[in-house]
Amino acid sequence: MKKLSITLFAMLFMVGFAYAQNDASVSHGGDGNEALILQVGGDNDASVYGNQYANDNTHIQTQFGDDNSASARIFSNNMLGLQTQIGKGNSSSINQAMGNANAVNFQLGNNNSADIHQSSGNGSSALVAQFGDDGDVGILQSGDHNSINVLQKGNDNNVGYNHHSSPGIVQSGSGNAFNVNQFGNGNSAGGEQSGSYNTANINQWGNGDIANISHSGSNNSAHVFQMGGFGNGLPSNGTIN
Repeated sequence: MKKLSITLFAMLFMVGFAYAQNDASVSHGGDGNEALILQVGGDNDASVYGNQYANDNTHIQTQFGDDNSASARIFSNNMLGLQTQIGKGNSSSINQAMGNANAVNFQLGNNNSADIHQSSGNGSSALVAQFGDDGDVGILQSGDHNSINVLQKGNDNNVGYNHHSSPGIVQSGSGNAFNVNQFGNGNSAGGEQSGSYNTANINQWGNGDIANISHSGSNNSAHVFQMGGFGNGLPSNGTIN
């Protein structure tokens, strides 16, 4: 499926070019897993952990800079996790307990935080790309074949904070899609999809905008576009055409 072949690194390859101490750890409890950690800089921390039920998974963590933290926790089969950090003080966390899932986090900037938790179900994907400083994303997925895509370009944008206390996007059900694009500073977006085959799109081009979409039924669609100005706000329930 989403298995990424690493021909040069059969099980594990770790490289560190550092003027200060970097920490890297890998623990595989199952079979057929692959991990790659690359660290260039200082005081970076990276870890991959898979329990005895985690098989045929691939995880790659790449860190360029200082004081970055990346962790991946795997509790099922056929997972793909990619975490890239370029900058300083970034935090990336991936927790995967569903099967056949993808989670990707790319951070270019400083002091960004992203938390992706795929708790149960099958075949879901989450992609987070952060360009700028002080961005926050929290994602919680369950159900089957759901997708979340978040793009942040600017500073102080948020889509929640973490999956425990304040997730920005929560998905359950099946076949849901949630997309967020934030270009500017200080924007906030999020929502929840608890039904099936719902579509949500939030696009914010400006500063200080707020948007929220909530779907509890099935086959709904909602689209929010906020451009210019400061402090637009729109909570959305159901369908916006």
